[in-house]
Amino acid sequence: MERNKVEMRIGIDASEVTADFAGGKETVLMNLLKGLDEAGENLVVFYNESAFEKIVNACPGAKMVSTGMNDRVFIWKLLKGFLFRTFKLPGLVRRAGIDVLLFPFPVTGLGTFDCPTVVIPHDIQYKSRPQRKKGWKVNTLGFFYRFDFNNRDAIVAISEYDNREIRKHFGKVACKVRKIYNPILFEKTLFRQREASKNYILAINLMHAHKNPGVLIEAFARVSDKRWDGKLVIAVKILIDNKNVA
Repeated sequence: MERNKVEMRIGIDASEVTADFAGGKETVLMNLLKGLDEAGENLVVFYNESAFEKIVNACPGAKMVSTGMNDRVFIWKLLKGFLFRTFKLPGLVRRAGIDVLLFPFPVTGLGTFDCPTVVIPHDIQYKSRPQRKKGWKVNTLGFFYRFDFNNRDAIVAISEYDNREIRKHFGKVACKVRKIYNPILFEKTLFRQREASKNYILAINLMHAHKNPGVLIEAFARVSDKRWDGKLVIAVKILIDNKNVA
């Protein structure tokens, strides 16, 4: 595919992605990389060595810049990543001529950059639902997020709820918040499997209590009896006998 000439060079810090799957945040990043690459955007991706293959598969047209990291152990990766984004990444971004830098994960370090920076925190559960975190985790995340929100030029809220929560708990940076929904890639195979029933609601990622799966099921039961004859399809991994089952 012939790539469009785009003056703006978009940098994406993918250093948090490793060979091991990191959940929904990683899926969001991969969908975003794929979409931007297919749109012909001028991408520069800063990658972790262990994730090189899957990132290249998502955005084969992007320029790849190694971070020098190749870590899978979470604690060491978190600490090393924080130091990398504080001290090393600003220089890599400068040399790559980046016009805007996206952090698709929180904990963006203390570094300052010559270009505008954007962070996607995904949620602030440690603030809105502190009971789900141990005390030291709440304090640690509070330290990191404070620098994320103060140092970055824009903050992406992935839902209206997220938008309200960030503005509520971080009112001083409310002017930076922009609501942008996550990019979703619908596989055609999923729709082929359900083609016999064109009327259905698809719900994904309901494995946590705060996703309110019970409310969805209850609401569906009420409308399906009276107003609608479709089906509810829940795509989620559940734990059965200590094994993850899709």
